[in-house]
Amino acid sequence: MASYFSFKIKIPRDFVLGLAVLLLCILEFLPIVNILHPYIRTALKVSAMFFFLLNVMSCNFKLFTRFAIILFIITLITLQAFYSCWYRLETIGSFVLTNLACWIYMEIGIFLLMYGTTDIKRMLRFCFLAILVVTAITSIFSLDIIPEAVRSLGNGSKGIRGYEQYLYRRNTATWSILYGTVFALPYLIMWMKEQVNRLKKIILLSIIVLLSFFIIKSQVFLGIIFSVVFFSFIFFKPLGIKKIILISCIMFLFSSVIMLYSGELFFYFNELAKITNSEVLQWRTRQVYLLISEFEMTGTIRDRFDLYIMSLVSFLENPIVGVNLEGIPEFTMVGQHSQILDMLAVSGLVGAIPLVFCLIWLIKLQTKYIQDSLEKKFYTWSIALLFLLMFLNPTYYATSVFFSVFLGPFLFQSDKKYYNK
Repeated sequence: MASYFSFKIKIPRDFVLGLAVLLLCILEFLPIVNILHPYIRTALKVSAMFFFLLNVMSCNFKLFTRFAIILFIITLITLQAFYSCWYRLETIGSFVLTNLACWIYMEIGIFLLMYGTTDIKRMLRFCFLAILVVTAITSIFSLDIIPEAVRSLGNGSKGIRGYEQYLYRRNTATWSILYGTVFALPYLIMWMKEQVNRLKKIILLSIIVLLSFFIIKSQVFLGIIFSVVFFSFIFFKPLGIKKIILISCIMFLFSSVIMLYSGELFFYFNELAKITNSEVLQWRTRQVYLLISEFEMTGTIRDRFDLYIMSLVSFLENPIVGVNLEGIPEFTMVGQHSQILDMLAVSGLVGAIPLVFCLIWLIKLQTKYIQDSLEKKFYTWSIALLFLLMFLNPTYYATSVFFSVFLGPFLFQSDKKYYNK
């Protein structure tokens, strides 16, 4: 009798995978989720990552083993870095989870290229674009009222007081979301260029313009510079590695010409900043002008340079195992403003070598499943600028960037192309 009424509910594996990735996308790019308690957000993110790894294990145990080994190595390096330096600034759970999230997003991008279906891709792509548009619109309105809202969510920036201002903060993109939006631009542009339907091209171009306006409105200078590079791909095809090196040499020679006309360039950029009512952009433009024309480092440029030198000197003095900050203030040894230099200073070559090996292996594995030449060029440019961002900023908290860079090749690949599965 009991066997007569017994039944099984079979949940499709693709549904669980798509739901897990969608949940991670919401947690990464929708600022309103910050109203949830941090414990709830952490529990949701950990659950989504767990179900993803469970999906990998059930589909390809060999791949799961390799992914697990990489995550184990990264966990050890992260714990060593935490107890060496970051324990004074972060909680262990938050620090380890944010670092692991960056690597899990790499693994998700690889797994989706290998086993993701067209239905999952279309569902995630639509939701990802919808979330980006909603975040951009809410952030633009919030920044109109409180221009410092996005900057107040960054590390070390001033806070906002009052319940009304608190709500504006919760509807404004954080720095992580902002940079994640910046690194989503190349894949959006790539997908737009591959469209044949004119209406779809117009819709995608409108979304790109909206996201670009949001990035400018945020007044984050480095994000604007990166978005300009990506936006130029609308008019030009991204170049391969050899041509990038050649153009870099030409630009180095061309910099002397820029220095001769730096005054005129400063005038035009300053006028553009005034039109957009961006005080921070005016301030940043003047800093760059003084650096180019008079070799004078002022403000945050000087501060950044000092922090970079601090971490580099600490690494050169302790190249093998990194610095020991016991009883020493961390700000006198590690600048904490460059992901690459800070990791070298804290972990030394003992931590850096296995980390670089894991990173290169994951990138090469993902490149194997991106067979279209144009898509591979967009991916290469995204990786190159990601490394630049990791040198210029601490990216362990900017997990949205890794989501965009490593899931973009799957989300925005052409539906008419087939990849090795």
